[in-house]
Amino acid sequence: MDLKFLGCGGAFNYKLDNTSAYFIDNDELFLIDCGATVFKNLMVNDLLKNIKEINVLITHLHSDHIGSLGILLDYAEHILNKKVKVIITKGIKYLDSLKQFIECIGCPLGCEFVLEEDYDDKYSCFSKIRYFETKHISKLDCYGILFYTSNGIVYYSGDTSELTKLEELLEQKLPIDKIYLDVTNDLIISHVHLYLDDVAKKIPSSMKNKVYCMHFNDESCIVDAKTLGFNVVTKKDEE
Repeated sequence: MDLKFLGCGGAFNYKLDNTSAYFIDNDELFLIDCGATVFKNLMVNDLLKNIKEINVLITHLHSDHIGSLGILLDYAEHILNKKVKVIITKGIKYLDSLKQFIECIGCPLGCEFVLEEDYDDKYSCFSKIRYFETKHISKLDCYGILFYTSNGIVYYSGDTSELTKLEELLEQKLPIDKIYLDVTNDLIISHVHLYLDDVAKKIPSSMKNKVYCMHFNDESCIVDAKTLGFNVVTKKDEE
């Protein structure tokens, strides 16, 4: 299962747009995060045409991850005549805040919340989706995402400063297909994002070819990631 990206930049990296991944399965769009630049890029790339359902996964509530969610909800409801399905896990900690956000921007009828288990064993790209909690900044509930596929687990870190869940998967020797990691080469923000040098020390050499770096703070971060032997994701219009 390959993820494509509508943006791969950090919050302040306007050149690469907000990090957001997607794939299409059974004529349904699956979108990971919906930051401020995402709706524009959905439209530019004509990704909503002939889509039966729009499914959104939200890692956390920073604006570069939900900034254009309201526009997507409005467009889906009033132009496409459908509701966006927001995939959640039981007890997800940001749900009340997300509902309040959707109320505040006037889109309460534009979405429905659907549990991750409702997607089990219904699609060709994956057999199930599971969220896991992770650490990004204090006082903000943040999650990564696991996609279970026939080729192994696809790990999506979200914005994080830890590799606890990935280390657990590696220790259990579970099959892993791809690892998408939020990274930085800026020491100043390394306490809230994965610092590249630390990632290089923790990822076994045999797994480096499975790592795809994203959420770049600047161009030098891309260069450093490649130098360390990692893959880097690119925006769809740069492929």
